Amino acid sequence: MKTYKIPVTWTVAGVMNIRAESLADAISQAEDGDLPDATDYVEDSFQVSNASIPHLNKNLTQQEIREHCGEVIRW
Repeated sequence: MKTYKIPVTWTVAGVMNIRAESLADAISQAEDGDLPDATDYVEDSFQVSNASIPHLNKNLTQQEIREHCGEVIRW
């Protein structure tokens, strides 16, 4: 049995409580701050990044790439 590296992504959402003089300042602080500890998974956001699979698995055949990864240019 082989081991494959399958790249995946998903989205999480959270809320930051920011004390600031203005909304613009609060947004700026949020952009520069740490990620919130409490987050929630955004439903239906999980996906496999098929185009990146060949870059992580150098021993794939061209047929595997065509069948499972779409049109991909090898790096």
